[in-house]
Amino acid sequence: MNYGFPDWMFAAVAIAAYEIAAWIKHRFHLEWAMWIAYAIIVICAIVLLIRYVIRMVRRRRHHEADDPDDWRNY
Repeated sequence: MNYGFPDWMFAAVAIAAYEIAAWIKHRFHLEWAMWIAYAIIVICAIVLLIRYVIRMVRRRRHHEADDPDDWRNY
């Protein structure tokens, strides 16, 4: 099971987008920066949800053959 990027990286991108947008909003008084951060957070959440659903479907289909490298994707 190789998805390219691990799940924690999407969470880190979402947190970084929020923190950077909050700094931009505070420093430069740009209110729209938070809307961009919210969009990035939603995209990351959707990607994580899709990956979780795919992972659960694959486990139900092939529950006897576990991937030993699966722990690296969390």
